[in-house]
Parts: sequence; C-alpha cells; structure tokens
Amino acid sequence: GGAPAIDGVEFVVIPSPETAMAMFETGDLDVMVVDGPSMRRVLGNPELKERAITAARAQVRYLAMNSDLYEPFKDKRVREAVCRSLDQDAMIAGLYSGAAKPLYGQVTEGVAGYNPDLPKIEYDPEKAKALLAEAGYPNGDGLPPVKLSTTEPNKNQHLYFASQLQEVLNMPVDVELVERGTHLKSINSGQTPFFAWGWSAGYPDGLYFLSQLWYSDSPYNRGWKNAEFDALIDKASMTADNKERYAIYHEAEG
Repeated sequence: GGAPAIDGVEFVVIPSPETAMAMFETGDLDVMVVDGPSMRRVLGNPELKERAITAARAQVRYLAMNSDLYEPFKDKRVREAVCRSLDQDAMIAGLYSGAAKPLYGQVTEGVAGYNPDLPKIEYDPEKAKALLAEAGYPNGDGLPPVKLSTTEPNKNQHLYFASQLQEVLNMPVDVELVERGTHLKSINSGQTPFFAWGWSAGYPDGLYFLSQLWYSDSPYNRGWKNAEFDALIDKASMTADNKERYAIYHEAEG
C-alpha cells in the first residue's frame, strides 16, 4: 500500500489507567488498548470506540471467599448464597457494556475443552436468603463484618458486589482499596478474607485454566486443594487424544 503516511509512532507508558483514559479522551493519545474499567467508557462513545483497540481474551473474573479467615464461608450454603445474590447479566450489561459473558465453570467459551453444559448458577435473591437462614444467619443476623479488598481500577465492580450483598443478604461488607503490590502479596499468602480478582490464559486450552488456577502445586492456586482433582489433571496431562482429554477436563470441572 505504499509508504506510511506518518513519520513514526511513540509508545507511551502511563501507569495510571485513569490518566491514560483522560489523555485518550482529550486526544493526547491517538490509539489506546482498552480493557477493564475503561471498556465501558469507550463502548459508550462512538468516537472513542473508533480509535480504541479492543480484543477478546480468555480471561476469568472470580470472587474468592477464604474460609480460614471468615468463619461463615466454611458453610457451603453461605458461599452459594453469596453467588446467588450477584446478577451476572446485570453486571455484564452495567459494568462491561456487554463485553463479557457469564461463566459457570473455569474454562472460557472459545477455548479448547470448554464445557457448555455446566449448570447455571442463577441469580435468585429468595433462594440466597433461604440458604443463609438454613446456615444459621437469618436475614444476615450473626454475620460478622468483612472487608472486600480490591485495587483502584476494580473499585466499581467491588462496590456492586458489596451493595448487592448488603441489599440481598444484609451482609456487613465494606470495600477496602489496596495498592496492587500489597494486594497481590496478601491474596497469594492467604491473608485476605474476601476479594475478587482476574486471570488471563496464556495458552488456549482448558488444561491451562484448570492446572494453573486449581492444581494444588500451582503458584496461582490461592488455597483450594483436592486430591481427586489433582489426579484428573495429572491424567489429562498424559492424554494425547483431544476428545478423551476434554472429557477429563469436564469431569474435573464438574
């Protein structure tokens, strides 16, 4: 197509996402790779959307409940009540402007070994309240306060979580903003009772998701361990046939 119409390209490293977004909106940045909290602002502005670079990614966002640090999380009914108090469809529409999909397992759609038949965890406030009452916390009575830790870029998502849990379960949740390095050190060492975080796959196969996030010896495993699961992952790692290997993924994930 001939020589480029510009003399060069300057790549600018901007540590603050808010600063980068402000510069993009005012035209100080011509092109910007957009993800996370900036996505909604860009998708809602046709002019910015035209200049932004967006790409689908095999990324999961998850909510972690540490039962070693918050006693009620030891009860599966409490954990399920938390999950059923959060409306994934509303989150996707409101926080991500439709640029996400609900996930009921671990392997994302589009990745080899994805299981589309996992049962959905439906948003059901009444069921959530009933589960909490069964666990001995009717209307949230007896639930101790807990902090939901996050970093500044993820603040809005966490504020949504906290508001929903307070509204549906009467759960005393406060959002705590933490510096990224401190936050990572805390969650990696098992010192954070309640947090949401994300993880992006480096290789598009279900084994990467399952082995990296849930296998006992993985550095990305933040506390969950199960010998039966580990045995299935070991078996999958030695299975060459795709169909057989995917069936093992599904057994492990289910």
